[in-house]
Amino acid sequence: MCCTFTFIYVDYQDNEVWEQKWPEVDQNYNCDLICKIRGKEVCVAKVERQYLDSLDKTVALEIALDQPEVKKLVGDKKAEVSYLSVDPGFRATVVIKISKDDKENEQLGSAQGGAK
Repeated sequence: MCCTFTFIYVDYQDNEVWEQKWPEVDQNYNCDLICKIRGKEVCVAKVERQYLDSLDKTVALEIALDQPEVKKLVGDKKAEVSYLSVDPGFRATVVIKISKDDKENEQLGSAQGGAK
């Protein structure tokens, strides 16, 4: 895996190593969007850094639902983002919560003594 960096010219005679800036990841570089469901990593989608840095829950969910692995697990159930963490210029993690369908709710209710 290769990274693209934007380097800034620094006059090394005037600055010590610890005073120099770190190189920045290119805005077009595809960073990782880690998609998790039920606590397990399902897939890793690629998102350009320029979009990753300002990612919100709605867009993260749309990107995740476009991934075949996520589509397979979610099916036609309702999905929502329970957690989103963005490390600008590096990666993001989205944790998706899937709502239970009516059959699962009925089974859960009968297992708890008939209460829903």
